[in-house]
Amino acid sequence: MRTRIINLHKWFPGEDELAARIARLCILREDFLFEFEEYIKSRDVPVQDEYGPDWRQTYFFRRMCVTLREIRSACEELSKEDRAFKRILRHSQTFAKYWRDFKTKLNSAMSVILPVRDAVSAHISLSALQAALNQMSGAERFGFLQISSERPVKTHYKFTDELLVAMMLKDVAPEDQEREARERANKFLPPIENLLDMMHALFSWYVNERGLTR
Repeated sequence: MRTRIINLHKWFPGEDELAARIARLCILREDFLFEFEEYIKSRDVPVQDEYGPDWRQTYFFRRMCVTLREIRSACEELSKEDRAFKRILRHSQTFAKYWRDFKTKLNSAMSVILPVRDAVSAHISLSALQAALNQMSGAERFGFLQISSERPVKTHYKFTDELLVAMMLKDVAPEDQEREARERANKFLPPIENLLDMMHALFSWYVNERGLTR
């Protein structure tokens, strides 16, 4: 592990579309890395934690869906609109294949990502919430309300995690939601396993292409 100081104007000059696109992906990469690490850590949070493992996992999963959708958009724009990037794809078959495989895997995760992003991540969809509540009508479903009379800031609406899960799985019968959640997680995780490697490979290509290692 080592740290170096870089000249931001040299690495990401103004009036340079490719530099701006790469800088955008660098920001998104750090967002995703933080969200993914916290998602994994949340599995080990003690049950007595104020928020608890379930709420933390749901929260960081929701945030990852927003970030991944933006990463996908940034990658599509880079592939279609940047001439310099198109040139490297033509000249490096190895990198081009790696890039195509990566985009294929990321696109395959969109069937899980987009409904979550649209319903409970980018905003809380009232229509999705109403559909979930309608589905729960007459069913036995419980959540927790943690109340602190002395310090309202310590009051937590833990039942909201149940509402969010119901919104994410509103198209699934309540008795099948636990199984469906596992299946969707299995579909979601494999495509993003090499996401960080791919984004670093792209950044390394940019650094070498611009001669920034000298």
